[in-house]
Amino acid sequence: MSSSLPRGFDDIQTVKSKPGRVANVIAVVVDALPPKLSGGDSYTSTFTLKDHDFSGETWNGLKIRYFQRCESDLPAPQQGDVVLLRQIKLRPYQGAVIGLCTQLDFSPWIIFRQGSNPKVSPQVIMCPGTRELMTTEKSYALSLIGAASTTATNNQPVQVRQTVAPAPPNPVITKPSIQRGRPKFSLIRDLSCGTFVDLVVQVVKTYAEDYQRFLLYVTDYTQNKQLFNYTAEEGGPRDGDVYGYTSRSRRTWPGPYGQMTLQVTLWEPHSYYARQNVKENDFVLLQNVNIKMGRVSGAMEGSLHTDRRFPEKVQVIPINDNDSDEDVKKLVKRKIDYWKRVKTENPGFRGNDINKRKATDNDEQQRCLTKAKKRQAEQNRKQEEKIKCDEDQPEIETSFQEKRDQLNAYIRANDPSVPCRSISDILSNESHMNISPDGIKYRLPFQNLRYKASVRVVDFFPPNIEDFSVQYDVERAMLSNTSDTEGSTSSIGDNETDSGKRWEWRFCLLVEDAGPGTHYNRSGPRERMKLYVGNNDAVFLLCLDAVNLRQNPAVLSDLREKLFILWGDLEERKRAINTAACNNNNNAGSNDDPNPDLNKQIIAASTKPFICCIKEFGVKSSLRSDEGSSANDECRFGWERRFLVLAFLG
Repeated sequence: MSSSLPRGFDDIQTVKSKPGRVANVIAVVVDALPPKLSGGDSYTSTFTLKDHDFSGETWNGLKIRYFQRCESDLPAPQQGDVVLLRQIKLRPYQGAVIGLCTQLDFSPWIIFRQGSNPKVSPQVIMCPGTRELMTTEKSYALSLIGAASTTATNNQPVQVRQTVAPAPPNPVITKPSIQRGRPKFSLIRDLSCGTFVDLVVQVVKTYAEDYQRFLLYVTDYTQNKQLFNYTAEEGGPRDGDVYGYTSRSRRTWPGPYGQMTLQVTLWEPHSYYARQNVKENDFVLLQNVNIKMGRVSGAMEGSLHTDRRFPEKVQVIPINDNDSDEDVKKLVKRKIDYWKRVKTENPGFRGNDINKRKATDNDEQQRCLTKAKKRQAEQNRKQEEKIKCDEDQPEIETSFQEKRDQLNAYIRANDPSVPCRSISDILSNESHMNISPDGIKYRLPFQNLRYKASVRVVDFFPPNIEDFSVQYDVERAMLSNTSDTEGSTSSIGDNETDSGKRWEWRFCLLVEDAGPGTHYNRSGPRERMKLYVGNNDAVFLLCLDAVNLRQNPAVLSDLREKLFILWGDLEERKRAINTAACNNNNNAGSNDDPNPDLNKQIIAASTKPFICCIKEFGVKSSLRSDEGSSANDECRFGWERRFLVLAFLG
């Protein structure tokens, strides 16, 4: 049997480095106290887990504490048992990290206990409501107590005993489990308390209630009289200061106004996922939301708890911009119609949605404007002096080839053990060749592959750094395939769809083989390729979010500093070359370039090589290749081959 850690589980050392999160653990009990009555009206069970060095000290293990009103619901492991815990919450306590399960939490546990006779299969004790064990989980647990080989030899089934909770004093009627068909979709206008529904909504506002709860204020632009009535001047019933302890004024409600917004409380694991992946103005699918009446607000609210059958399942699903679901398109249409109606009824209304909150950020950026301009002017002056000094110096021979090919220490790539490949090997990858069942040889237009290469940036596009970020209209992209919305969207002004627009990184690097390795031919011409940098990859590379660079000089200055690490003074040299070319063109006496290769040498001279990962993918081609045309070979089958760069500036 396999003794590797099952998927979704962490070792003790990793778990102890994740305070404030939840984790799944399988480990050996090295110390345990019997369940006892705590200081209150609940019982507690305490034990310590380790997954190695079992004979060592117990203080460096992971201490676990369970609290339950009923003693029979507590795990009662003994020293030497193996315990499996799901969704155990990790909290800092007296300088250490402990696993804690309170009466309000549900963290399933399973105990594997070896009897006195090693030939007998171990006993498995499970808490009520625990799902069945997976084969990998059982194998790993048995390997920890040395019972895996015994079980495999004797072929005896594992004895499973599920603890039974005592009957409550009053009979509790439980509904039988129902096999669900397709999810139950509902609009906000059709919601009623006591139901579980699926919602396709847009996030208006987010708020981190505490370490285990995360609030989403969502809307689908339909009205329900049981919801809280939001106006433009108020920030909602629970905007982080329920009792008004602080004097800070609440944020202006971004809209929609009236009874169109539902507050949904997310619990683990949904809350952790939403903190990392969901932001204001995103479109999301919320599954199995419990609709109920709020205790504090008195308005209808939603709640999304942990799935007891599948505790790791996340039911908060971000909606892709290219999603063709009809419910998403209808939501976008309702939003556009709503803001169009608001602007028509209120001629003085300017802007909408959460983009109005960026005004405060813009004010802060204006304060940094003078400082950023001074810093940029100083950088430009230093670069001009450097270029002038370089022009006065004689051309350096190739004696410094080793220093020039020294790798950039500030750029890192994953998987250091993977060898680099030359660009020519990547472009002519033999794995793209295929043979059909009829014996016909053909070349695949692309494959989803990853490579590693040592390259140097020799050019970039667009030529102006200010154009590295572009504005992308999410809502128009969602409606692009809907024919009946063309008329409505074409007549809408920019102000009414600002909330659906965002800035994304989008630029391209031209690179060539470089570096100290022998993965390419140094004596011959170096192959070049285009590396596209998409939004998410650019954020990973630059550690900067895309904004309007023409209106954010501080971010533009930070971007230039990041790119200087990537390609040295390539931008300044390229600008100087373009300026010289313009001067030559304006000079009537000289219309030709005396040395056309000099520009390339100057551009490539100062850029340091670096190692990066390259991702190959395909996009649908907008051009139809002519029959027998070799220029469009890569566009055959209607697909075009592209490459993305994956690296990190640190």
